Amino acid sequence: LSDYWMVGFKRYIEPFAGSACLFFYINPKESILGDINKGISDAIILVTENDFLGKVIKNIDLLKDSIVFKGTD
Repeated sequence: LSDYWMVGFKRYIEPFAGSACLFFYINPKESILGDINKGISDAIILVTENDFLGKVIKNIDLLKDSIVFKGTD
């Protein structure tokens, strides 16, 4: 979908944000994101407004021993 995003577009509007991967990929100057799932909306606000993701990436070495990933066997 990023192929359809033009530099001259003034605003990105996404009523069903989901993972918001296109939003983060194109990094628009102005945007309106929405989702019926409040948890998703809150997570996007946390990541974009508080630089949460940047802090996690910076401290990933400190966190790696405390995170347990469970796969399916």
